[in-house]
Amino acid sequence: MTGRSTGQAIWSTADLFGFVDGFNLAVEYQGKNESSRGINKQNGDGVGISALYSLENFTLGTAYSNSDRTDAQIAQGKTQPGLYASGSKAEMWITGIKYDSDSLYMAAIYGESRNMTPFGSGYIADKTQNFEAVTQYIFNNGLKPSLAYLQSTANSQNSGKNVDIVKYIDIGATWDLSKNIAVLVEYKINLINSSDYTKSVKISTDDIIVTGINYTF
Repeated sequence: MTGRSTGQAIWSTADLFGFVDGFNLAVEYQGKNESSRGINKQNGDGVGISALYSLENFTLGTAYSNSDRTDAQIAQGKTQPGLYASGSKAEMWITGIKYDSDSLYMAAIYGESRNMTPFGSGYIADKTQNFEAVTQYIFNNGLKPSLAYLQSTANSQNSGKNVDIVKYIDIGATWDLSKNIAVLVEYKINLINSSDYTKSVKISTDDIIVTGINYTF
């Protein structure tokens, strides 16, 4: 329920049935999917709920989801303890805040997950703590520089150790040349040091530079 998926039913209401301006609520049910999907894309029956409250330039949000895991996922975890979660439930909660004005955007989120966050070469973490913060400023000439920090720390129930599976600073900029064309550049500074562990599970430790041109029809 945290990305593109199938077999969903979603109910939502804006302004809480008209009683509270700016308060939006959604409830989701997702049916079991396991037949022909890769093991990491399988899921059992699950439910989720999310809420957003907006007041002027600020928005507060929170979400929670809980799904059964498939027999194949649980069995895989028992053959790879410490690398592939073996819990029977995939669970997640997250909360965040956003400020958005004509020229300034700032946001931060924190969340935790159980038995659902992928890392490395197809593994699933037992537990993760996730944090993300981003800010962007929009100049009158169409230049939009941004700065972000992301970190996801996994905890193995088998070893009890905490390991960063994602940790980087992202520096980027987008420049709108016209209503249809924008150029972008992004530099990801990876803060995870290379080690025998990162190599064995294939956690990326490389810095990445991305450039591109977007054309909007």
